[in-house]
Amino acid sequence: MTRLALRLVWGAAVIGLLFPMFRLSVAAEPIRLGAAVSLTGSLAKLGQETKAGYEIWMEQINAAGGLNLGGSKRPVEIIFYDDQSDANRATKLVEKLISEDNIRLILGPYSSGITLSVSTITEKNHAVLISAGGNADELFERNFRYIFGIWPLASEPIQATLDVIHRTDPQLKTVGIAVKDNLFPLTAARGAREKAKQLGYTVVFDEKYPAEMNDFSSVIGKAKDVSPDILLELGHVKEAILFLKQAKELGFSPKAWTLQAGPETPDFKQALGAAANYVFWYALWSPAVPYNDPAFGSTQAYVAAYQAKFKTNPTFNSAAATAGAELLGLAIEKANSIEPDPVRDALRAFKGETIMGPTEFDKRGVSIHARENVVVYQIQNGEDVIVSPEKVSQKKPQLPMPGWAQR
Repeated sequence: MTRLALRLVWGAAVIGLLFPMFRLSVAAEPIRLGAAVSLTGSLAKLGQETKAGYEIWMEQINAAGGLNLGGSKRPVEIIFYDDQSDANRATKLVEKLISEDNIRLILGPYSSGITLSVSTITEKNHAVLISAGGNADELFERNFRYIFGIWPLASEPIQATLDVIHRTDPQLKTVGIAVKDNLFPLTAARGAREKAKQLGYTVVFDEKYPAEMNDFSSVIGKAKDVSPDILLELGHVKEAILFLKQAKELGFSPKAWTLQAGPETPDFKQALGAAANYVFWYALWSPAVPYNDPAFGSTQAYVAAYQAKFKTNPTFNSAAATAGAELLGLAIEKANSIEPDPVRDALRAFKGETIMGPTEFDKRGVSIHARENVVVYQIQNGEDVIVSPEKVSQKKPQLPMPGWAQR
């Protein structure tokens, strides 16, 4: 054999050895998703819960080899940026994800206000946006084609608490509403007014307060003057705690009240102690409700995996983020593509179940079964007790609420 022939044979052998390695490296190229979430700033706690939900899905998928794309499994990589709880910064970061990082599959931030800003950028760039932390009705009233929500519309869940109160004590007739001047609470207030009218309640107090509120004494004073049977305080955790503290100080005690958001956090009960008792609140997900799940197998398995990683229980913010990321992953596999249009079409066609329950999207991108999965709690003797739906209820609701002196 000539020296040239030997070289050709040797070269072919080397290529033959390297070719499988080359194929492996291509197959292992990660599927990149992007997320701008609040890791610092006023929404940091909730933003971190959202990030945790995305992360645990990514770890679960990668432990199984990744997503199946083109017959090969590829790992998932999520590029995270901190929006610092600022909508303008979030918008710029999502623009960066799209234009510089070349990612057009976006996992959404926490809060409806930030999501509203971000969604204008994703829609303009035909980038898919999974809204796992924002659910204001306005998000889905603009004929956008690339946004998909995991939660029920913001106007709907508060209605479930009013339903429970009405069934439990039909003698209650009047409602008062204190609402933060912020997109999500204002949307919830609209839903509360509609439900109150439907149930035959009279709204005797309806007060909007500034987004930065450090003293509720004037608001509570006005409510106390008309003495509504039911009081709804619609804001965030800071406002919920302060409102109850000052209500106790001023001796304002309706016969029932429901607050959002806030009571779902450990901070609420720790800060208020016995003053937190009798408060109704809702959750968009509960570990007590069993569902099947393509990635984790079941709700219980998801909770166990989350506890093992983060040493705490998942919140409904975390669960929604996990389900949102999972749905995006399933759509990528179904579409056999990471291009936004086929992924969007696969999401529109999805019908199945995740840890958030039965899932299917309407033409607006709204999860049409999400409202059916709302769980209502009441704080009783310092514990969160499920009082609705009946199939998972732990105790009966306690109404009417006694005055402060009797607690």
